[in-house]
Amino acid sequence: MPHREEAPGKTQDTLERLCLSAGLGTPRGPSGRVGGSVWGEGAEAGFNPTKVRRRERNIIGHRAILNVPGQRGGNITMCAAITQNGILHRRAGLGPDNTAHIIPFLDRLHNIVTAEQQMDAKQMRYIIVPDDVSFHRSALVQNCFHDHPQCSLQYLPPHSPFLNPIEEFFSAWWWKVYDLQPYVRTPLIHAMEEASDLTDAGSVQGRILHSRRFFPRCLMRGPESTLNNRSLTCPSRGERTLDHCYTTIKDDYKAQSHPPFGKSGHATIFLMAKYKQRLKQEVPAQREVACWTDQSVAALQDALDDADWDMFRRSSDDINMFMEVVVGFIGKLADDTVQKTTIRMFPNQKPWVDKTIHDALRSRTTAYNAGFASSDMDSYKAASHNARKAVKEEALWEETRVKAPTE
Repeated sequence: MPHREEAPGKTQDTLERLCLSAGLGTPRGPSGRVGGSVWGEGAEAGFNPTKVRRRERNIIGHRAILNVPGQRGGNITMCAAITQNGILHRRAGLGPDNTAHIIPFLDRLHNIVTAEQQMDAKQMRYIIVPDDVSFHRSALVQNCFHDHPQCSLQYLPPHSPFLNPIEEFFSAWWWKVYDLQPYVRTPLIHAMEEASDLTDAGSVQGRILHSRRFFPRCLMRGPESTLNNRSLTCPSRGERTLDHCYTTIKDDYKAQSHPPFGKSGHATIFLMAKYKQRLKQEVPAQREVACWTDQSVAALQDALDDADWDMFRRSSDDINMFMEVVVGFIGKLADDTVQKTTIRMFPNQKPWVDKTIHDALRSRTTAYNAGFASSDMDSYKAASHNARKAVKEEALWEETRVKAPTE
């Protein structure tokens, strides 16, 4: 957590986290792969300078053939370091970033923060948090920090929840580039620089405050909330697994590789849940229920009218014994009079789903089929309203029945 405290010698030691992310831009546009922490963010975004000709609609006053960004050719990538005061340093160049490009960027960044430190007369310590790229962990990059004792290097996992709000910042920066209409009014590299200048400190501070809200949640939930279970195991590009997907539950998804979309170089990954639905976990149970009809109710009423109730009164003077005998006799008459049937109960069936709900759903289906054939859906709308009303009433009744004993 960023903090400010008084160090010995009345020196303020301010911990500021600068996030630097430099990686390979995709040939289709901004990669958007970012890394960062609370006090800073950084990423690189790639734009393709190659243009191709595409035919549009014939509109009066507009050209039918336009030059649009292509999918082949070199990228113009841009690496940026952002603090709570806005963009601290940026660099745009042709081609992807690598170790030879990131070291001069770090040296320039060190000169900037050192100059600010001398102006503020404060001794500050900077922690640079790169994203999960292989050349960020190289010996040349790590040795670079031995020459800059004011800066230290800290790695965060690519699935850290503290990196998620940074995506919003670079997504907004990406769209600001397109708002400047590159390839038409402004050269591409100038549009990228102007778009970065349009980012104000207020928006950066808002995203920093947003990321701070993750700290108490993660601390309260404990280590079990960490996304440390890797679900993607199948190849995503050729025979290599270049993409990652992390979840909080171990072995909860199964990854399947599908053909890529269009001309993309990465395969489409389909994550299928490994867990079984409750409907498939248990076998439907057979249950015997009574079919109460008008005939069965009338037959039971006749049997109760013909019963000799004085015999039960003379059999015992105990009121509890009398009630038990009468209830048992009525139950025996109901079992002998009412017809029984066997139904199947599914594991995921709600307890309040009864004959009323089934009748309402059947009526809705019948009304839909009739309305679809006659092009008159008024009856279907009424039946659908009745079905929703029946479901709502039965669910409310079940909720009241469950809460009644506790109240």
